[in-house]
Amino acid sequence: FGSSSSTSRSSIRMRYVRRRIRGKQQQQQRCCPLLRRPATSLLGTSGHDLRRCRLLAKFAEFHAATPTEEPPSMALREFRGSLLQLARDGTQKMACVATSLLLYSEALSCEGKPSDQKVMVAAARERLRLIERLGRTRWDGFRVSGDELLTSMRAHAGPTARRLSVMTRLVSMASGWKHGALSAELTELRRAVAGALRQASEHGGIAAQCAVCLQDWGSEDSAIVPVCGHALHTDCFWGLLLSHHAEGYRGRCRTCRAEAGWGRIARSNIRCSVASAVAAAVISASENEGAKQAETRDCAPFVTMMCERMGSEIPETTAAAGSRAAWREVNRELQRRCWRRPPGFAAAVRGQLP
Repeated sequence: FGSSSSTSRSSIRMRYVRRRIRGKQQQQQRCCPLLRRPATSLLGTSGHDLRRCRLLAKFAEFHAATPTEEPPSMALREFRGSLLQLARDGTQKMACVATSLLLYSEALSCEGKPSDQKVMVAAARERLRLIERLGRTRWDGFRVSGDELLTSMRAHAGPTARRLSVMTRLVSMASGWKHGALSAELTELRRAVAGALRQASEHGGIAAQCAVCLQDWGSEDSAIVPVCGHALHTDCFWGLLLSHHAEGYRGRCRTCRAEAGWGRIARSNIRCSVASAVAAAVISASENEGAKQAETRDCAPFVTMMCERMGSEIPETTAAAGSRAAWREVNRELQRRCWRRPPGFAAAVRGQLP
């Protein structure tokens, strides 16, 4: 009798636990509509694949509905909010899908209100959290790739060169690429940008040459397209950072003086790429000169100058805030490369920054 009584109590306890779990799932589904999806389909496709396809289709619908960069609509804000909640409460795979799409959604609108920028900052934090938990290899395997994104967008409407250029920066940010040869997805996006530029120039919608070197666009060219549409080669953009220009041109198109219009995530990626090149130049100079402390400290004015120019070309709230953000990226890159800084180097740079 005692055995049957304990068995009945155990079954009652299990039913209670199941009801609690079912109630919690239903509550999450009511709060986040993106979680209301079937577990499997009749054809055997997993629920994860179905949800992934539906989210991609929803993203592509917003892309087709907003061909230009406008302030975020209420529908886009709700979509971003659902993605953020799914990134926090969903399974590991769906969290990676939602976080990557949330990062990519910066290309669908301009920065908007401070609340919109906070959502993008939260997306960047979720990406770091997932990479720490899963590792970079699993994160790259679960997230939405640039190839998937490009295919989905083209199925609804042909993306412009500007949107593809921003999307290249966002995919680069999501993948964490900095060094070595471009990955397959970034190579395909770069070719898509060049193809869109050539197609737009044939219809008279954009200049057929780079705004700096005046060379025609090739199929393998790497281009940066500001919001005004006056595109330039990536190498030409790096050259502008090193050259002397009036402060009124910094952070603006050299043709029409319009603001470049980069979002928070795209700015971070461009700053990170330039900081990597600056760190490589500093280390190379110190090694070539025999790594004497006095000679290495001479790199401080160069680093300060580059940080100031990066702050002007890629500003945050102010140029000074952009300069400090650039120094943090350069300093982080120097530490990653295990460069032995001489005493007083960091203090010298910080002391000369505005």
